[in-house]
Amino acid sequence: MYLTRRMKCFEVGSDRYLLANAITGEIVVINRSGVSVLSSLAGGRVPACDESLLEELNAKRLLFTSREEEETYFRQVCNRAWADFKQNAPRHYMFIVNSHCNFNCRYCFERSEYRSRVTGVSRDQIDAAFRVIDAYSARNIRSQSPDIEVFGGEPLLPQSRPEVEYLVSAAADRGIMSSVQTNGYYLSSFVDFLAEHSSCIRQIQVTLDGPRKIHDQRRAPKNGRSFDRIVSAIEELRDRAVSVRLSIRINVDRENVDYLPAMIDYYRQRGWDTDDKITFIAAPVDNRCGALNGDDRLLGWKGLFEYVLPLSSDRNTGLFDLSVFKALSYFRQYFGSIARQPGEMPEFVPKVLYCEAAASKLMAFHPDGRIYPCPEAIGMQHLAVGTYFPKFMLDRQKLRPWRQQTIMNRPRCAGCNISTFCGGGCILTALMQNGDMSVPDCEEAPEVLDMYFAQTRAV
Repeated sequence: MYLTRRMKCFEVGSDRYLLANAITGEIVVINRSGVSVLSSLAGGRVPACDESLLEELNAKRLLFTSREEEETYFRQVCNRAWADFKQNAPRHYMFIVNSHCNFNCRYCFERSEYRSRVTGVSRDQIDAAFRVIDAYSARNIRSQSPDIEVFGGEPLLPQSRPEVEYLVSAAADRGIMSSVQTNGYYLSSFVDFLAEHSSCIRQIQVTLDGPRKIHDQRRAPKNGRSFDRIVSAIEELRDRAVSVRLSIRINVDRENVDYLPAMIDYYRQRGWDTDDKITFIAAPVDNRCGALNGDDRLLGWKGLFEYVLPLSSDRNTGLFDLSVFKALSYFRQYFGSIARQPGEMPEFVPKVLYCEAAASKLMAFHPDGRIYPCPEAIGMQHLAVGTYFPKFMLDRQKLRPWRQQTIMNRPRCAGCNISTFCGGGCILTALMQNGDMSVPDCEEAPEVLDMYFAQTRAV
C-alpha cells in the first residue's frame, strides 16, 4: 500500500488537525492518533489499526496500492481539469491603451525607459485586435464570454479618451464587459462616460497607497498630490455609476504596511465598508519582471500575509479581501460553503495552472502592434508572442514554453503536496527570477497556508 504524497496536514487546535487531500479536495478532521497512522503509512509501515480505517483511507483516495496507481489517478484528475480549462475557460484580453503615465511610482513594474515612450493605441489597432477576438470567439462557441481589461501606462489620460470610449463601446457591441485599471487622477473626467456605459463596465480598480501624506509620497504627479483628487473621483463614481463595481487597492511594502489599519479606519469613515460593490485589496509590491531587483523594501507574500490576515474580511476583523493569495482560493471557498450549508463540499477542480497565460488565453494588445502573453511583460519585446497589427501572426515557437507550464509538466509542482491548490506560481516570475519557466516561484504558498490554518480553530 502507498500513502499519497499529495496531501497536507494542518494543526488547528489541541488534538485537532485538518487533512487536505490535494487530489480530491476533501478536507477531514483527524486527531493525533490519525496523524500517527498516516506517519506510519508514509514510512512504509502497516500501522496497528482497524482494517476498516485502511479501507476508508483507500476510498478517500489517500491510500493506493502503489505509487504508480496514485500517479495515474493524479494525472487523470489533472488532465480532465486541464482539458476543461482549455475548452471552456474565458479568454482574457488586455488593451494597453498607452505606454506612458502621469505618475512615476518608484515600484512600477513598467520600467522607466518604457514609460518614457509616448505611444498610444489607434482605432485601426483596436479594430485589428477585435478581429482577433472575434475569430477566437467564433472558434470557441462553448467558452464563456471573454474578459477585456483596459490598461496602460495610464489608460484614463485625457488624450486617450477617444480611444478608451471607442474600445469600451466596441466591446459592449459584442456583449463583452470591460474592466479598467487606473491611477484615478483623471477618473473624474471619465465618470460621465462610465456612468452612461455602466451596464458594460465590470469593474474599475483604483489605488490608494495609504493615508493622504503617505499616498502622495508614493503615487502622484511630479511635484504634485493626488490623494484628495482620487477620493473625490471615487465618490463621484459611486454617486453617478451606481452599478459599477470598484476595487480599491493598496500596494504594500515596508514603507506603508503599518498604515493598513489606518486605511481600514478611513474606508469606514467614508462609509465605503457598507457598499457591497466595493472590494478592498492589499497586494504586495512584487518583482515579477525583475525591475525591483535589490529593493529591500519588498515584504514578500508571507510578510504581507502576516499583516493582512488579521485585517481581512475572512476573519471578520477587517475589510481586506484575500483573493490575491491564490493558494487560499479553494480553502476560502470550502469554508464559506460549509458555513452556509454544513456538510456540503464545493466541487474541487485542481488548479493545474496559475493563470490564463499558461493556456495562451491571455493576450495583451500593445501600441507597438505586438501581442504579449502577460501584462507585466509588456515592452519587453523579446517576450512578445506575435503581432495583431498590421497583421495577425502568432509565433508558435515563442508560445510553446508558455503553454507547457502546468503543474503536470513542472517537475517540482508535479510532486508537490499543495500544487493543485496554488497552480505553481507566476510563469513570468519563474522566468525572470529563476531563469527558467519550469522552475516555479511559489509566492511562499506553503508558508501562507500554514499561517492561514494556524488561525483556524473551527470548521
